[in-house]
Amino acid sequence: MPKHLILFVTLIFVLFSGLFSAAFAKESERAENLYEQYKHAVYQIRVIDIHSGEKLSIGSAFRVEPDGYFVTNFHVVSAFLHDQNLYRLEYLHESGETGPVQVRNIDLIHDLALLSSDAPLKTPLFHFRETPLKNGERVFSMGNPHDLGMIIVEGTYNGLLENSFYKKMLFSGALNPGMSGGPAFDYEGNIIGVNVATQGNDISYLVPVSHIDDLLRSDISKSLSDKDNAKAALHEMLQAQLAKNEKIVMQQFMEGTWGTGQFGNITVPKDISPSLKCWGGSKKEEATQKYSYSQFMCENDDAIYISSNFMTGRIFYQVSGVESTKLSPYSFGILYSEHFSGLWSNAWREESEVTSYQCEEKLLQLGDKHWKAALCARRYKNYPDFYDSFIIMAKLGGQKDGNVVQVSLEGFSKEGSMAFIKKMLEQIK
Repeated sequence: MPKHLILFVTLIFVLFSGLFSAAFAKESERAENLYEQYKHAVYQIRVIDIHSGEKLSIGSAFRVEPDGYFVTNFHVVSAFLHDQNLYRLEYLHESGETGPVQVRNIDLIHDLALLSSDAPLKTPLFHFRETPLKNGERVFSMGNPHDLGMIIVEGTYNGLLENSFYKKMLFSGALNPGMSGGPAFDYEGNIIGVNVATQGNDISYLVPVSHIDDLLRSDISKSLSDKDNAKAALHEMLQAQLAKNEKIVMQQFMEGTWGTGQFGNITVPKDISPSLKCWGGSKKEEATQKYSYSQFMCENDDAIYISSNFMTGRIFYQVSGVESTKLSPYSFGILYSEHFSGLWSNAWREESEVTSYQCEEKLLQLGDKHWKAALCARRYKNYPDFYDSFIIMAKLGGQKDGNVVQVSLEGFSKEGSMAFIKKMLEQIK
């Protein structure tokens, strides 16, 4: 290469390297300034085990108007709410100051909680952003990961999650345990959302700031202040919020038009809602495997956090097929029976949370095909209007092939679940 070209390329490289370095330094300086400005407005929230005096769990929170109020996640304070005789709630400030906090309001569906403190807090308040964000806009998150101290994380806003029951913001930044409930804000320090969850690899989620406005409109602290009756009051509130959510979710399904498609020799529901993501798989019949197997399954990604061992809100259905040209009808019947009896649809629950399943078996005719079905439901003991329900059914009459359909709903009323299952069965031919 001629010397003058080498010199030209070198100059261009140096120029762009300098521009990049200057831009990076400017971004870094802006993050540093935001951290210094708002680190005093972000707190750690601690659930303290009363007997040992040590932390059970931690999260983050941030101050908002009116003065003395904090916003965090429901899952950060849920252990305290479920048993105030075992736990107490406190804040820890960056300065080392600690103090008790009270729960003012909760939003189970969007995983939010409003807290307050009677202490005279002399720290900044966050304000809410009023204009919409643009995809690709740089945003920041703060929190206290793993009890290591307050940090700031820079990332990118990537819009609202598509095909989801609940609005969440997609944030390309590294949220970690302990940052839940912390603030996410723009360059001006205006709140755009609340840290709520992460899938790792810089894929994280924020609750939009609009849901905080709803929290500020009411105060439930009086109902929760009486320790002897607080648990019953909490269950009543959560059940009411589950009922409101079910009405919205079920309306989408019952009023929507469901697509159908062929699966082997049966017609089944497909593409019933953008909120349900579907996956498929199959295994071919081979010398070492004397039958073929295929399936597809659809479920939602949205889960409602009630406690550390109780998630609900799942909708799931699966269609599978088994076929063999090598097995005798008798051997195939055994295989098919084992396949049917080995399936299970609902999450594991503790006995203290749910009743035993009540099941009934039915013979159904759907189109020109006959099915054996098991329909089961178990009630939530603390939320008696809500159930885990499922139906598993196997097509009858095939000596060399068969199909199994499963439909499962967690955390819906019996009426809502049965309406969904009924509509599902109407699509099967």
